[in-house]
Formats: sequence, C-alpha cells, structure tokens
Amino acid sequence: MGIRLSSLFSSALICCYLTINVAAQQTDITETPMPDSSNSYEQDVQSEDDKIIDERIKTIQDSILKNPDSAELHYDLSQAYLMKGSIEEAFKSLLTAIEKIPTNQNTPQTPETFTEKDHALYNEAVTFGKKMMIDQALERFNELLERYPNSPDLLLKTAILYGNAGDYPSFFAALYNASSFKTGSPDQERIMGGILFLLGKHDESSEYFAKCIEKNKDYSPAYLWLGKIRLMQKKFDEGLYLINKAVELEPENYTNLVTLGRIYMEMGIFDKSEEALTKAAEINSGYWEAYETLGYLYFYQNEIDKSIAMFKEVIVQRPNNIESLLSLAKVYQQSGQYDEAIKVYKSVIQLAPDAFVLHCDLADLYVMTNDLRMAADSFKRALEIYDESPLAHYRLGIILRKLDDFSGAIRHIKRAIKLKNDFPEAYEALFYIYRDDLKDNKEADYYRMMLQLMKG
Repeated sequence: MGIRLSSLFSSALICCYLTINVAAQQTDITETPMPDSSNSYEQDVQSEDDKIIDERIKTIQDSILKNPDSAELHYDLSQAYLMKGSIEEAFKSLLTAIEKIPTNQNTPQTPETFTEKDHALYNEAVTFGKKMMIDQALERFNELLERYPNSPDLLLKTAILYGNAGDYPSFFAALYNASSFKTGSPDQERIMGGILFLLGKHDESSEYFAKCIEKNKDYSPAYLWLGKIRLMQKKFDEGLYLINKAVELEPENYTNLVTLGRIYMEMGIFDKSEEALTKAAEINSGYWEAYETLGYLYFYQNEIDKSIAMFKEVIVQRPNNIESLLSLAKVYQQSGQYDEAIKVYKSVIQLAPDAFVLHCDLADLYVMTNDLRMAADSFKRALEIYDESPLAHYRLGIILRKLDDFSGAIRHIKRAIKLKNDFPEAYEALFYIYRDDLKDNKEADYYRMMLQLMKG
C-alpha cells in the first residue's frame, strides 16, 4: 500500500524506504516458464470479511449523501476504511472529518494548568516518548488524560505515539478529538503535514511544516519532514541541510539519526549513513530500527555477514517478531544460503502455522534447493489453508510433473485454469504434459490451440 505503518509518524520515517528485492530465484524444473511469484500468493488471498466491510462503507457513504457536513459520519467512514486496509482512503476521510468537526466549547487544559506532581509526570512521559519507549509514555499520558480530558496537547502527543505503535484506530480517535479544539499547535501542524505528505500532497504538507517552524524555530520534527520533502523535490542540498538541522537541534535523538542514515543510504553516501546509524545505536543500543537499517545498508553493499549479524541483533531485541525473522530469511535467500533461509522460515511458520503465503514461500525455497518433495508438501499444506490461489496450484502442478505424478500435475494445473482462465503458462504446461509425458496428441493439440487463441 506504499505506507510503512509501523513508523507512520515517527521522526525516523523516510521518503523511500529501501527494501530487499525478494523476487524468487527460479530453479529450472521444467521447460515451462514460471510466472514471477513475488507477492502473487498474497494477492490471491481475499478476506472473508471484505464483503461485510464493503457493505458498511456503502451504508456510511449513503448517509453522508444525506448529511454531507457530518464530521462523525466522515470519521466513521475513516474507521471503516481502516478495517478494510484502505489506508489512503482512511486518511482522506479523516481529513474531511477534521475539516468539518465543530469547535469544542470546553476550555482547553494546557500543561501550565497541571499540578506540580502532574507536570512532573508529564515531563516523564515526554522523555519516554523521545526515547521511543512508547508503552511507558502512553501509560503516563493516558493517566494524565483521565484528569485532564480536555487537553489537546495530551491528545496530540498520544496520537503521535499511537501512530508510531501502529495503533491506527486509537491514533485516529486521539487526533480527531484533539482537532476539535482547533489550537493549531506545532504537534497538530506536524501530524496534518505528515498525513498530507503520505497522501502525496507535498506542497500543502510543506505549508504545515513551515507553520511549525514559524511558531517554534527549535521544533526539530518540522525540519526533518520539510527536509524529506525537499529531497523528494530533488532539492538535495536544502533537504540535507534541513535534516542535519533537525539532528543539530536534538543531537541525542537517535530516531533523527536513523532517518539521516537511511537518507544517506538512499543517496549512496554509505560512509555517512553508517556513521549516523552507528551513532544512533550507541546512543540507544535498544533501538532495533538502527540495527535493522544497518542490516539493509550492509546488504546493499554486499557485506552479507555484517548484514546477517545486524538482523540477528534485531531478532534479539524483537524475539518472535515475524517481520524481523523474514528480513533475515530474505538476506539468506538473496545470498544463496537457502538452507539457512529454510530454517528461519520454519521458525516463522511455527509462529504463524496458518499463514498461506509463508508455506508458499517455503515451498519456493525448497524448489531452489531442488528438494521437490518437500516443496510439494509445502504447497499442499498451503492449499489446505487456502485453495483459491491459481499460482500455488500451478506451481504445485509443475513440481508434481517433475516428480512423475502426471495425474496430480494435471489436476492442479486445471484447477489453476479454472481459477484464472487467462493463464497461458498453465495451458502451456498442460500442452507439454500431454505431448511429451503422456503422448496424448489429441489433448496436446487442444491446449496448443488454446495457447494460440490466447496469444491472438
């Protein structure tokens, strides 16, 4: 979907996050070409709840037609889009809701009005937030919100933390409630600018961050975001100046350093990237994103052993985290260490045994090691979980052909065609099976004719 949810409003978010190319390396197990499997398995799977969510979206949209100025209806629509996973549409609806929300008539409660004890708790929460100790910060901010429910400052700070934690329903709720006070604080401008940035509205986004800096010339997140926008506009000198300004304002802010390191990596300035990322890890050895980015940096420079070491450190800090384990597996896979990649995938499948895509990816790894029986078993397990994937049926059919199970091969490849009629590779595979393996020229001619029709 193009948005890295886990760090949506983190100051560590970058414009174009570098990811490892995970397109599967194919082993020649048949003369029939294999379609690219990258991401295709996941695209095959459709949620059973989609229809229910679509119906709810339609109901809310019909209500909005009758009452277009209802902020609550637009907010409800944003929540429905979140449930569907339509992040861009969710943000658009949230922005409309904020635009239409009535002004809160309660007097805003500012930190200056807190008791001395609560002000100390507030400062403690802010410190935890800067250290990305999200749970500890949220615990303290939410305790304060129980006593100061009309504090836009508290609501906005919890919104940022919820965004960083990936809790988007809570992020939307906190931002929506804070927006009713219409304070236009730097935190508010920062979040609104961030949303517009992610929606691709960079000129509008720039205006919000410029407003932040006008209101507070030492507000480092605004320099960071504005710098990222300038980089996307190919204004590299200005962009780097602004991001380095953010680092200068908060030299101990390791998330800013990770952002700077990622951007230097994107620009191919690897020595400066490593310097910034290493410094971030030194400041906070428990900040896994520094090690993760170093893992990508070393992988990009083909320093595989260092890359693996970094991803292993990430796993130490995020034990049993599927995303981190898969990053390590992909490094092994891309460096040709298929047996190691298989070990990691097996560990991941223990954590998520019913994940269809994982079984398919494991099957592809077995193909790379030419262990076709294990590959077939993994595809069969995948299809027990989800039987509607034409690609999985096709690839299993190709493997079964290689194992001389021609009836099984035909059954699965025909199933692939039933699920996806315009599947020329599947027709071609059946042509070869009937012509070369079963010597059935009549059936072979039929599939030759179908191929010719498909190719025009």
